[in-house]
Amino acid sequence: MTPSSSNPERSNLIWGGIALIVIGGIFLARNFDLVYFGRHWWAFFLLIPLFYTFSAFQRHRQASGGKFTPEVRNSFIGMLSLAFIMCVFLFELRWHAVWPVFIIIAGVSLLLAPRQ
Repeated sequence: MTPSSSNPERSNLIWGGIALIVIGGIFLARNFDLVYFGRHWWAFFLLIPLFYTFSAFQRHRQASGGKFTPEVRNSFIGMLSLAFIMCVFLFELRWHAVWPVFIIIAGVSLLLAPRQ
């Protein structure tokens, strides 16, 4: 069975399970000093909603026959925003330096808006 199955609840469970496995593996590697993430290790918990939005993105894209509908666009922008926020915390970037990325994400959202 693939994670993008036709049953949305099952798909969410699969992606949620994958997120928890990835987070658990990251924390296990951290406990054995294989990786170091600084003091913002908790940002990995953002992987849970990130995988959920990825699941919604896949589901909407499959339902639309591969077209970039508003639902697909919203899921994509949500994924992009969450991934960026997670990276800001993990790499200890300065908010005052990277805030323009949100303007860029808004611009991408407008470019992907449906034409009328």
